[in-house]
Amino acid sequence: MAVFKKDWSAPDPISESARQKMNDLLLSGRLHRYQGGTKYVSQAEEEMAKYLGVKFCLGLNSGGSSLFLALKLSGVSEGTSVLTNSYTLAPVPGAIRHAGGVPVLVECSSTSFQLDLTSLREQQKATGAKHLLLCYMRGKLPDVDAILEFCKDTGVTLIEDCAHVMGSFWRGKPLGTFGTFGCYSTQTNKLINSGEGGFLASDNEELISRAIIHSGSYGHFHQHTSRPEDKDLLLSQHEVCPNFSLRMTNLAAVLILDQIPNLPNKIDLFNKHYQILESNLGKCSHFAFPERQPEESYVGTSFQFRLNTSNYDCLQEYQRKTLERGVKLAWFGCTDVNGFTSTHKHWRYVPSCDLNQTDLLLHNLFDVPLYHTMSWDDQDFENICEIIIEEADKLLNI
Repeated sequence: MAVFKKDWSAPDPISESARQKMNDLLLSGRLHRYQGGTKYVSQAEEEMAKYLGVKFCLGLNSGGSSLFLALKLSGVSEGTSVLTNSYTLAPVPGAIRHAGGVPVLVECSSTSFQLDLTSLREQQKATGAKHLLLCYMRGKLPDVDAILEFCKDTGVTLIEDCAHVMGSFWRGKPLGTFGTFGCYSTQTNKLINSGEGGFLASDNEELISRAIIHSGSYGHFHQHTSRPEDKDLLLSQHEVCPNFSLRMTNLAAVLILDQIPNLPNKIDLFNKHYQILESNLGKCSHFAFPERQPEESYVGTSFQFRLNTSNYDCLQEYQRKTLERGVKLAWFGCTDVNGFTSTHKHWRYVPSCDLNQTDLLLHNLFDVPLYHTMSWDDQDFENICEIIIEEADKLLNI
């Protein structure tokens, strides 16, 4: 019985050039972005703005901080209702709570794995919510055109959580550029690995000026190069915007700058591996997952499927058996929190509601993480597919 031997949790090594720059930075001691020396964070902000196709980018200490700041700047305060996906990860409702808001969970389709538009309209009507924090969970997209139409019809402000879709497009336009803000993560398990880190992206001069002050720039805001030219605008915000101390470090910025040029190659490799999984598992009746949409250009950093059984013991056994053979699957239907994986059932800080369609989706939903597989070869993924299919055959008595 074949066992897969590679380590799913081991990130690709940091390049020699980045290690040398980090060593020089450590020797200088200038880890803080406003401590003089090379302005690595400002450079990273400029390069990310170019890559993402936006006017301004602000480097922050995490993707969660980006979400929090986007919500605050969009008018979320104590008690504000914020619509968001019910199939998401804990930092999303956590950011809403951090900003003082109340998460309003929207059903997610058991076939598309994304927001159900009927539920979205119903929840907005019931709560009067004027903010939507749209999570492109695990890289799956809703009908973005329909989301934009909904926001226009209802006057809802759109904030895009792009933690899982950096480098993705809808109709040729980068995700994160449709709403007021795009929020990105460079945490280790993302397209760019800086350990921790994130970016807030926007074309709005006033809002990004406020964000720069909120991030903790003190009187050093003039050092930012990805900012409006009007320094008086920033100075005026300094008097009214509290310092939240959300800064990115120079160490994180060095890592980010080193990885940006290789993103196209990295995305091609991820998508090649994704397509092997898609092709092989798509031929097997044990698995269900949505087809990619023609309007999107995606980045395949993880692959999700539903196993065609509702038996909890069988699903639990499937996760255990695949793990015994070296294939590490996250399971969203588990009754307990496991690693990074939790669901709305584990979040007592979120108002409870009936989410029957989402629960149907999550019950038998598995995730194949691909973030740290760029260096793996095609045969590795053929072997992974064999294990996933063989264990499903055994459990489902085929």
